Amino acid sequence: MMRRLITLLTATFFVCTAMLANEEYNMTLEKGDTEGYTTELPYGNISFKLVDYNNYNRVLVTIENTTPSMAFLIFKHSEGEKTLKKNKPKIEFEKTYPGSKGERSVYGCKELNRPIVSIIPQEKQVLFTLDVSATSDTKLELPIYLAKYDPKKLIKKGPGNITYKILSQDILNFNITIKTWSEDDPEYVSTKSAVEKYVQSVETAEFCTNKRHVPSLTQQKLPYQERKDSLVNVIKTIIGNHSEWFSTDKPHVKYSELLTLLNTVDLNEHTRDCGKHNTTPPPPRCGYCSLSSQQIYHQLDDIYQQLRTGKLKKDAALKKAQALNACYQKHKKSRKDPNYTEKISRFYSRIVSY
Repeated sequence: MMRRLITLLTATFFVCTAMLANEEYNMTLEKGDTEGYTTELPYGNISFKLVDYNNYNRVLVTIENTTPSMAFLIFKHSEGEKTLKKNKPKIEFEKTYPGSKGERSVYGCKELNRPIVSIIPQEKQVLFTLDVSATSDTKLELPIYLAKYDPKKLIKKGPGNITYKILSQDILNFNITIKTWSEDDPEYVSTKSAVEKYVQSVETAEFCTNKRHVPSLTQQKLPYQERKDSLVNVIKTIIGNHSEWFSTDKPHVKYSELLTLLNTVDLNEHTRDCGKHNTTPPPPRCGYCSLSSQQIYHQLDDIYQQLRTGKLKKDAALKKAQALNACYQKHKKSRKDPNYTEKISRFYSRIVSY
């Protein structure tokens, strides 16, 4: 009775796999997706998961045998029947397998990293990792052979000393699409646009320094400072919500560039007396005129250190340094501190020549 049941099960699987031969499956894998993609077949499951390996995209391919009594065989190289019989384990074809005896063969899967893989019932194995492209689909052909074997001999002699008899062939074709982050990502496009509009609005803004101006200088700057703080918070939240991003990953780099751009915005560079509150033309002033010699020196020092560490680009650093140096040079002699004149000149020269 048991033998008849096994024969019936074998015949059922043979018919199912024959119907599924050369099936094609399309999938889209996304970085950070913990579930991946699984193809459920009558005899088992094949799973695909996108993993990050030194910033390269690779797909982990896993196979699971859900049959009660048959093994899966996957070969690295295409081989004929005569060669297969000489291998260990010994591979034969069941009499019912299509083709002439002695002339039958198996197809290989070049991605396999060993000559043959056998997966027994209820076993799950990682087959290999597959290099994939983010710019074009990756195609994988996976020939699977269902075979019968003697479980008792497998336990007694080991997998290399038994005989497998191939019952059927199932060639599966997978088209793998990788969904990765790009600068066309809607969230990034929206955030970048908001940052650029803010920077542009500051470039055209002017804040009056005259004490008689209404609203006050602090109130004039407040909406711009609040907008800047809001954008910084939005960007930091986006980065924080993607813990899977490494600092070297493209999305992390691009959002960090937006943060750097925001941090270069200095509202003090856009302050002046609007001239509407005096009967005589006001003397030229800038946002740094209220700074002492020591404060100007410390700001130049900070700019130089940011330039060296890459936190500030050369153009932005030079612009701020020129404004600070020009302001100091215009100071009255009585306001200049001789202890800092040489230091200011030295750091300004370093920034200009960096």
